[in-house]
Amino acid sequence: MLRWFQACLLPPLAFQSVMIAGGYGTGQEFLVFFLNNGPRAGLLSMLGVTVPLLSICAVIAFEFARLRSAYDYRTFFRGLLGRGWFVWEAGFLLTLVLLFGVISSAAGEIVRTTFTLPYIVGSAGLVLAVALVVSQSNTFIERLLAGWAVLLYVAYTLFFVMGLSKFGAALREFDMWGPLDTPWLSSGARYAALQLSILPAIFFCLPHMRTRSDAVLAGLLTGPVAMIPGILFYLVMLTHFPAISSQVLPSAFLLDAIGSRALEVFFQLALLGTLVQTGVGVVHAFNQRLDAWWRARGTPLPGIARPAVALILMTAALLLTKIGLVGLLNLVYGTLAWFFMVIFIGPLFTVGVYRIVSWKPCSSPAAE
Repeated sequence: MLRWFQACLLPPLAFQSVMIAGGYGTGQEFLVFFLNNGPRAGLLSMLGVTVPLLSICAVIAFEFARLRSAYDYRTFFRGLLGRGWFVWEAGFLLTLVLLFGVISSAAGEIVRTTFTLPYIVGSAGLVLAVALVVSQSNTFIERLLAGWAVLLYVAYTLFFVMGLSKFGAALREFDMWGPLDTPWLSSGARYAALQLSILPAIFFCLPHMRTRSDAVLAGLLTGPVAMIPGILFYLVMLTHFPAISSQVLPSAFLLDAIGSRALEVFFQLALLGTLVQTGVGVVHAFNQRLDAWWRARGTPLPGIARPAVALILMTAALLLTKIGLVGLLNLVYGTLAWFFMVIFIGPLFTVGVYRIVSWKPCSSPAAE
């Protein structure tokens, strides 16, 4: 049972824990990609495009990584893109800094609106928390990501139950089944591409996979596990459409409307924790890449380097918080989704599938 959990359920839970902060933690992301296309179109985009695309790409990526023992993104993309692997890393590092700007800004907004503390307390506290966690072992980080993912499921389920019990009748007040005259297909694909950009951040969880069945099952679970809390959240958002479209923090707006201080504190603390998890996931991925490079030269990455990398990257990202949450999201979502569709998803469905199909047991990365 433990091996099944580590091989098949740990990767989807870790991915959900890492992606949720930049994926739908504040709710602003859902406005940009889904709700602004219309209630029905947004829901169809999630269920019909985003969830399947996340799962299919995860299946291919997990199996490709398993066959090549590519448990850091440098090894993975050298196998997928060859000498052009550094192009992906350049995009990842840019996304990493922008993502830190987003989560730092979100942490500042949550602390300010929920706990009436200065904005800088949330942003700076996030930096210190990430630096502390990334200095821990792989096993500790795996357990933290999986455990927090379960906690998030509890938080989003409570949010859904209390929100629908209070506002569910509002879903009958507008036409959810109107015409699909918005770009919901491309929106769902671009959203999935952005979330998949951080999929390599959880490759350190994959060594537990032993068979193709493990990789396929873990991949198929990735889309649903990652998006079910978001779908619950989206349904509650619909109860306040279109007024919610003008909110910077839809999650805080809805919690205030529900009127439960206990739920508000619990949910926002869980969300602050997942902001930390996102920072931990991407910094740990970068540290694993540095460690692989360092070990290739005969020594492991010095222990002090791990928290130092987090502090440097996230302190640089703090400068971006002046742009504001909405401005950062528009900056990220306006261009980077297309970049990752070309540099990651495209090669995954072509080179990745070909190399998985043509793989022979005696093959090795060094032999190619």
